[in-house]
Amino acid sequence: MKKDTSGTSIIEALVVMLIVITGIVWLFSIFSESQKLSNSTEQRIQAIQIAREWIEAFENIRDTNWLLFAADYQNCWNVRDYNRDCFWRGPTAEYIEHLSRSTMQRDANNRWVLSPVIITLTNDEFTDSWYRNDFRVQKSGSWFYLQWWWGIDFLPIFTREILVEYIDTGTPIWADNQDQKIKVTSIVQWNDSSSDVPRKIELVTELTNWEG
Repeated sequence: MKKDTSGTSIIEALVVMLIVITGIVWLFSIFSESQKLSNSTEQRIQAIQIAREWIEAFENIRDTNWLLFAADYQNCWNVRDYNRDCFWRGPTAEYIEHLSRSTMQRDANNRWVLSPVIITLTNDEFTDSWYRNDFRVQKSGSWFYLQWWWGIDFLPIFTREILVEYIDTGTPIWADNQDQKIKVTSIVQWNDSSSDVPRKIELVTELTNWEG
C-alpha cells in the first residue's frame, strides 16, 4: 500500500518557513538595534564636541581679557564683554555672574561673549520647549556650532548651556566676582532613539587667574 506523504510535506514546509521567518525577524532586530547603537554613539561623540567647544571658548574669554587688560589682571580677568571699566574695579564694570546659565556668541570683533539666559522654574529642564528654544544648537555656513537665531542648519536634538560658579579663594564671601577661580561646566543634552530619557554630557574645568 502506497503511503501518502503530502500531509507530512506540508508540515515540513511550514516548519521550514517558520524557521526562515524567525531568522529574518531576528536578523532585522539585530540590525535595527545595531543601527540605534551606531546613531547613539555618533550623537554622543557630536555632543562631546559641542560641549568641548564652549570650554575652549570660555578659556578664550579669560585669555583675551588678559591680553586686553594686562595693566590690571586682578580686576579684569573675569570682566564681561571686555568692558574697560574693569580697571581698578571701576563702579560701572560688569563681571561674569556667579551661577549664571548662559549661551555664547561672537561679537563684532569675532570675540566670544556670554549671553545669560533667564531661567524660570517652568523652563529649566530639557523636556520643556522653552528650554530647548533658549539653548538650542544650530550650525553656521562654515559648520561651526552656534546658538544664534540665524543658524542655517537647525539641530533640534541638541541643547547647550554653560554654567559658571565662582570658587572661594579668600576674598569676601559676598563678592563672588572678586574670587580668582571659576568652575565652568558645559552642558549638552539631546534625545536619541536608544533611550526614553534625555541624554546629557557635562564637561567641567576650573580656570584660575594665575596671571593675577
